[in-house]
Amino acid sequence: MKFAAIIVSLGVAVAMFGAHAAVVPVAPAVAVSTNYDPLPQYTYAYNVQDALTGDSKSQQETRDGDIVRGSYSLVEPDGTLRTVIYTADPVNGFNAVVQRGPLVPKAVVPVAAGPAVLAPAPVLFVASLVAAAVASPVYGPLSYGPALSYGYAAKAIQPLHTVAAAPVLHAAPAVVAAAPILKHVEPYDPNPHYSFSYGVSDPHTGDSKHAEETLSNGVVHGSYSLTEPDGTIRKVTYTADKIHGFNAVVEKSGHAIHTAPVLKKVVAAAPLVHAALPYYHH
Repeated sequence: MKFAAIIVSLGVAVAMFGAHAAVVPVAPAVAVSTNYDPLPQYTYAYNVQDALTGDSKSQQETRDGDIVRGSYSLVEPDGTLRTVIYTADPVNGFNAVVQRGPLVPKAVVPVAAGPAVLAPAPVLFVASLVAAAVASPVYGPLSYGPALSYGYAAKAIQPLHTVAAAPVLHAAPAVVAAAPILKHVEPYDPNPHYSFSYGVSDPHTGDSKHAEETLSNGVVHGSYSLTEPDGTIRKVTYTADKIHGFNAVVEKSGHAIHTAPVLKKVVAAAPLVHAALPYYHH
C-alpha cells in the first residue's frame, strides 16, 4: 500500500513539473554566403606634388588577411613634413607612429623698399647766458635798453657787463636705411599642363559617354561624346587659347530610332440600367 502511494505521488510531481516547464525557442537557420574570402588582400598608393599650389601629400596601404600596413605624409602650413606610419590587426588594434621632418625651404624674394626717413631729433636751443657783474649792491630803479644803463646808488656805480649768448644748435635729421622687406612668393608655373579622360558605358541603363582634355603650351584640346535619346551619337571637339578663344565643332552620327507611341485601348463602360419596380394597384 505504501509503495502504491509513493508511485502516485511521483506521478503527480512529474505531471506538475511538465506543466510548468519553459519552452526554449529554436533559432532559425542562417544561410552562409559562399562568396566569403578567407584571405582578403589589396594594395593602393597615390602621390600629389603640385608646384603651383604647393600641395604635397602621398599615401600607401596594403592588406594581407587581417593585417593592414600603411603610411601617409603631408606638408604642414609651417612647412614641416608630417609622416604617419600605422598598422592594424585584430590582436593589437590600430597603432600609429607620427614623425615630423625638417622645414621645407620656400622661395623668398626680397622686395626693395625706399629708405625710411625717421623724424629728426628735437632741436636744442641754448638760452643766452647773461651775467651781470656788479661790484656793489645797486639801489634805485634800473632801466633796460639797447645801450648800457646806469642806476643810482649810494656808492660808485659799475656798468653792467653783457655776455654774448651761445650760438643756437640745430640737430641734423637722422636718416636710417630700412632693412628690405622679405615677402613670400608662391612658386609660379609659366607653362602649366595636365591631361585627363574618362568613359562610361552602362548596358543596364543605356548610359554611354566619354570625355578627354589636355592642356599644353597654353592651348587646351579636348572632346566629349554622348548618346542622344533618339540613339544618335553627338561628339563635340573643341580647342581654346588666349588668341582664338573657345572654338568647338559638333558632329552627329548614327541613325535616329523613333519608337511608335504605345496606344492604350479604352473600353467604354456600359451604362447602368435601373429596372423599375413593379407597381400594384389595389
